[in-house]
Amino acid sequence: LSERCLLQWLSMVEAGYQKNTFHNSIHASDVLQALFHMLTVGDGIRRLGLKEADQLALVLGAMIHDFNHPGTNNAFQVRSRSDLACCFADESPLEQMHFVSVMELMKLQRYNLLRMVEPETRSFIEDRMGYLLLATDLARHDTIVAAFRLRLQEWACSQGPNLGEGVAKNPQDALLVMCLLLKAADISNCARKEDVYMQWAQRLQSEYQKQGALETSAGLPVSPFMGNNITFHTSMAKLQIAFLNAAAVPTYAELSEILPKLRVTGEHLSRNRNRWANAEENEALGRV
Repeated sequence: LSERCLLQWLSMVEAGYQKNTFHNSIHASDVLQALFHMLTVGDGIRRLGLKEADQLALVLGAMIHDFNHPGTNNAFQVRSRSDLACCFADESPLEQMHFVSVMELMKLQRYNLLRMVEPETRSFIEDRMGYLLLATDLARHDTIVAAFRLRLQEWACSQGPNLGEGVAKNPQDALLVMCLLLKAADISNCARKEDVYMQWAQRLQSEYQKQGALETSAGLPVSPFMGNNITFHTSMAKLQIAFLNAAAVPTYAELSEILPKLRVTGEHLSRNRNRWANAEENEALGRV
């Protein structure tokens, strides 16, 4: 890669993130850092046998995964009949927009980051990036985790104590593992220490309330947990506990089976979940 082009590309990507409270360039950097940790400290590259092209697709995908995010979710795009929802036929409109927007900009010479890469390899990387971004749509979460869990059982039968070793040498298995890696990185705020996690939870609440205001002004029903009357230590506890139980905990539990060095994340997830459980208990006792 050209260093000059890389710097221009990075500047373009950072500038393309809107000033949302949660889905912003800081979140993109946070996701990239989490992914890098999984690949290096978590021993993902060596243990899984990820090829260089797959590594690059993952890193680039992490950086652009919420490019130009409007601060509202896919459900809002569909219910409000936004241009995005119409353009992409209600099918993961945000994730498709993130990818297509960057690909369009990469047609410009100054942002053509992969211009020195062989055409076949470039096509492979871009295809991987597009697939990975679709995987970050939470509507696809259960399907991806279920597929990974099934494959994990098959690996356990054939690999025994070496579970996960070299699984990325199979292209389809590599893609499945990469999807889970990026999904885990995308929700990694839940698996961080409480002081960092709580900052992200506050940012998310603020963004949700802004969407709730937009829904009200558009005459749409306000989505759950997005009304202005939601208090941080009560209703948000229900939202966070539900998300931790349904998405974050299962994702990291499955991933830790093939990357044992990530098991420390389970401790952070448990502490963060207990923090919200205590908030719920206090609410029930009238202490909040």
